[in-house]
Amino acid sequence: MALEMNWVSRDQAERIALVRQNCYGHRRDQQQKFVDSVVHDHRQHDGDFLIARDGNQDVGTATSLSLRLNLRGASLPCQGVAWVGTAKTHRRASSPSQTTAPSSGVATQVMHATLAKARERGQFVSALMPFRGSFYEHFGYGNAERRTEWTLPTAILPKGEFSGIRFVEPAGDLPQLLDLRSREFTKQHGDIASDAASMNYWISQVWTSGMAVVDHEASRFASYCFFSEERNDKIATLVSDDWSCESPEAFKRLLYWMASLKDQYSFVRITTPGDWPINHLLRESQLPHRQVDHPHASARPFTRMQIRVLDHVRVLEQMRLHSTLAGEVVVYIKECEGTISKLLLHFGDGLVNAKPTTQEPDVVLTDACWASVVAGQFVAREAIAWGLLETAVPDKARLLNAFGAGPLPWCQEYF
Repeated sequence: MALEMNWVSRDQAERIALVRQNCYGHRRDQQQKFVDSVVHDHRQHDGDFLIARDGNQDVGTATSLSLRLNLRGASLPCQGVAWVGTAKTHRRASSPSQTTAPSSGVATQVMHATLAKARERGQFVSALMPFRGSFYEHFGYGNAERRTEWTLPTAILPKGEFSGIRFVEPAGDLPQLLDLRSREFTKQHGDIASDAASMNYWISQVWTSGMAVVDHEASRFASYCFFSEERNDKIATLVSDDWSCESPEAFKRLLYWMASLKDQYSFVRITTPGDWPINHLLRESQLPHRQVDHPHASARPFTRMQIRVLDHVRVLEQMRLHSTLAGEVVVYIKECEGTISKLLLHFGDGLVNAKPTTQEPDVVLTDACWASVVAGQFVAREAIAWGLLETAVPDKARLLNAFGAGPLPWCQEYF
């Protein structure tokens, strides 16, 4: 089943919305929702929308965004892959005749076309937030983020001063909200940059379903927090799905403010970087190992973003590592297309020099595993210990630990 691939513009919003509905919707009257997802999200531009066509039917889609990704201080041109879908009538489709060799399904052909678009645009990395990570591993994507969802009883939140917190004023606060996100992006590892289009989208299309506050400190914002609530006949929970802080101290001030709402909410649910010690900020730091009857936090670790490295040399040579490891290692990366990228890496002074080589490998690993190692989602010593990469020279392989030095990857932006 060879499909016709068309990259279309925003003026075909109705067509884009219909194929998105046929992939994701569950009622025929949802099309306006999907029209809005095209019309109101101005991160999407003309030529970003892929529609896969089988004869006279639109059967698959994807969207290719142009973003920036921060990996260890390198702000890299990055493809953001969104809205990948196959129409419900064409899932897991194979060749129509049993005498014909099976062909690639809709989603596979869509992903090949999407990656080709990233290379055409000169994007060094491709990123996505998948429905099923194992599917995208077939296209070279590895986990590139660790997150923890905390459920915190308001009774044990820390108490402190938070007098600078006020409600967001959308009309006037946008410049300072963007400034805060820009400062955070510069400091974070693994983050996607926000711009005026994305911030306007969240304010106008998402934040209207809840409320948002900002911590105004002197002439700049120290944090913001969008929140909604979940309520049943027993408990109410404040849920924050979008927040930004310039420092740990600013995050603690948000917790102080949340503690003041204990007469309205029994719990707060918030997601943070996977290496933040949130429980140690609480009045009860234990994450219990057995049933207890006093208030305590609970934590659920999970992964969200995956990346694929498309231009190994340009990505590596722009990174600034938090490591003093020095030496050379030859890495063979088995690409999902069937090729092998052969690189000689020289580590020193927190930098990586990378160039093609014909030397025999010290390390062999898949493109998906390589993406996770480069992102610092897990360090090379873990990959070695658990047999996730091949090496006959462990001492050289350990040079790849340099990518894992520093904070775990964490992305605030969503796409």
